[in-house]
Amino acid sequence: MKLTRILALALLATTSTCGHADEPAYHVSQIQPLDNGQHWDYLAYDADHHHLFIAHGDHADVYDTLSHQLVGRIDHTSGIHGIAFVPRLDLGFTSNGKRNDVTAFRLSTLKTVTSIPTEGNPDAILYDPASGHIVTANGKGRSLTIIDPQSLRNIGNIQMDARPEYTIADGKGSLFTNAEDKNQIIQTDSLHGKVLHRYSMTGTCDAPSGLAYDPATRHLFSVCQNHVMVVMDAQTGKIVQTLSIGDDPDAAIHDHQHHLVFSSNGGSGTLTVIGERNGRYEVRQTVRTAPGARTMALDETSGKIYLVTRSKQTPNDEKGATDGFELITVSP
Repeated sequence: MKLTRILALALLATTSTCGHADEPAYHVSQIQPLDNGQHWDYLAYDADHHHLFIAHGDHADVYDTLSHQLVGRIDHTSGIHGIAFVPRLDLGFTSNGKRNDVTAFRLSTLKTVTSIPTEGNPDAILYDPASGHIVTANGKGRSLTIIDPQSLRNIGNIQMDARPEYTIADGKGSLFTNAEDKNQIIQTDSLHGKVLHRYSMTGTCDAPSGLAYDPATRHLFSVCQNHVMVVMDAQTGKIVQTLSIGDDPDAAIHDHQHHLVFSSNGGSGTLTVIGERNGRYEVRQTVRTAPGARTMALDETSGKIYLVTRSKQTPNDEKGATDGFELITVSP
């Protein structure tokens, strides 16, 4: 493992807009070179074990944020997209797009338990606390798959009539899904397995990807390929506001502790930090990360945000540069 490089603030500048004294100033605090992988997609943070899971095409790397080392990997996950956790059962789950299944593994040992079939190309994956189920958003299947984490069985599929990109839970029995091909947010009853509402963003949002939720305001935050974040009232489907963000956003996170929303923008290599003031949202900071850093995970305790992207490393042979990866830490 290569030594961690601590970046000076002068090397990666942070542009602040409308900052407030009671909010943290985010900055790139660390860049950690990682071993090679084929691709990268979602990241997920297991706070109990201080483990950051990084989807890498055919496996998930497990990075210890205390020791700053890779400490394990989850294999047999071809086409892996996302990772979800059920800590009370000591279980984690990966969505495997090429295998059309989910891999269950132990959080404590990182040992694989079993695989569970889904419909076509499971992408985003989450744990829904209201129903106690694991849910996958299946791109090709145009559906959600519901998995019982206790029996480790597929117990049903919810047809969406749309291509689901990302799904979140409100904790009260509703799932909200970005439908990237129809520019909609679809609300589903997770307790009864049926679609409740389809909220249109046509003309405002093009190909929504990442989605975040604030339980205090019941606002949804959808990031779109036309460089905007749409704020929607989850109770009515009304668009509250739109904000400018960077190019190629793929993830959105709401930090409940600091009451901030983040968009990771791979095309522009930035992290947009959005806050609320007097009922209106505004861009507070634009943090320069690196091109390709389009997905992220939040450590809710420390407030740190982790992103990953490809880097160029020079090997010792004569074949020229090879592709490597770097883990970027943004700290408050």
